[in-house]
Amino acid sequence: MYHLETNGIISPTQSGFRKNKTTEDQLTYFVQNIENAFQEQKSMLSVFFDLSKAFDTVWKDGLHLKLLQSNIQGTMYKWISNFLHNRTARVKLDGKYYSKQVILKEGVPQGSAFSPTLFLVYINDITSAITPYVKHTLHADDFAIWSTAEYATTAKVTAQATEDKVFKWLHDWGLTINLNKTITTKFSLKTKERDVTLTMNGQPLPTEDTPTFLGITLDKRLTWKPHIQKINQKAIRRSQIMKKLPGTKWGANSKILRQV
Repeated sequence: MYHLETNGIISPTQSGFRKNKTTEDQLTYFVQNIENAFQEQKSMLSVFFDLSKAFDTVWKDGLHLKLLQSNIQGTMYKWISNFLHNRTARVKLDGKYYSKQVILKEGVPQGSAFSPTLFLVYINDITSAITPYVKHTLHADDFAIWSTAEYATTAKVTAQATEDKVFKWLHDWGLTINLNKTITTKFSLKTKERDVTLTMNGQPLPTEDTPTFLGITLDKRLTWKPHIQKINQKAIRRSQIMKKLPGTKWGANSKILRQV
């Protein structure tokens, strides 16, 4: 990681699994772009990509190539190769029955402290698919792009061009998009502007007025009402649980209540 950071190999837009970088960085950047569009009386068309089992489908030979391109060689490269080579898995039942071992041909090991770093190297050059006039954020495998223009139809042209290149990049490197969960949202204060539809691999992408991005629920006019409502509902549910626990003659004591 020291090598990757000091040599500026990891894209500056990547905030996942990196020191001093958080989801708040990406959210602030994304929301500020929406605010800028509103101030300029423009529309912002965004695409939120959903990758299917990204860690489990990493192409190992492709990862080896990207490690070499990142100038990771010698003993470290050999150690990583051995780390990924001939990994197996099996199922344990009732503590004594085992299934047949299966060789894991692709993917980085789930749960390993080293796997996130390997995944950062693998997905790093997805940013090469970004075309002019399109911006993006990247947090591990949470990837979003957006285009801002006076008219949504104009934003659609540039967003579609980038989306097509991203789809090709993912196909070339063996990663799969969940087309049902990859959504588009048009952020705009305009009331009479017609909606636009983006496609991927010939299939129209679903549109969502209240997308959830990095744990935050947004809305197309950025009022924050859906997000506040979700937090409010969660707080009500938890407070109702708390009410069930204490009682004048029975129930949890103050120490347990504070812990809950």
